[in-house]
Amino acid sequence: MASPGWWARAVADFGSCMGFQHTDDWAMDTLNISVDGGRYLVDIERSGDDILLAVFRRVALSEVDEKIAVLLGLCSVEACRSFFLQAGLKGNDVIVLAARLGRTEARQMYNAFKLIRRLYADARL
Repeated sequence: MASPGWWARAVADFGSCMGFQHTDDWAMDTLNISVDGGRYLVDIERSGDDILLAVFRRVALSEVDEKIAVLLGLCSVEACRSFFLQAGLKGNDVIVLAARLGRTEARQMYNAFKLIRRLYADARL
């Protein structure tokens, strides 16, 4: 099944902004890339007209409680973002920040990624 044009453009734009070349063939419904020397694992999935952008970061087990508490505070609804943002855990030592973007926000995927990286930096991760 061919991916819709809006999705292919959004993923290609994201890849290009990240500095990747030849992103025109990144049209699959799920994309996993490692960035910043493997510091972050980025998972991008299309589900109908929504995009889920999840950025994973492994942390020392002794720091998980502190770091997740900080990130949960930074992701509060009061932040008034144009997309839904949440923090969580995968396993015992991997923190995930995830943004859900609608089709109309698809071109904002790179900006969402930059925000997530900034939030990780604010939490000193």
